[in-house]
Amino acid sequence: MKRMIATALIASVASMGMVGCQEEKTSSSKRETKISTPSGTTTITTEKEVKTTEEKPPVAKP
Repeated sequence: MKRMIATALIASVASMGMVGCQEEKTSSSKRETKISTPSGTTTITTEKEVKTTEEKPPVAKP
């Protein structure tokens, strides 16, 4: 009985350690816009970051 509890405990600790190990890919895009006005030049920088995981979407059933 002690062996079963110990084995279950070790398995649960190992599985909890694996959580968060999924690989993430990050892509980003950066865009700069320069606006000239009589009082000077202004630069606006827009940066967008998209995170994706390796999970495949569910298959659509017909």
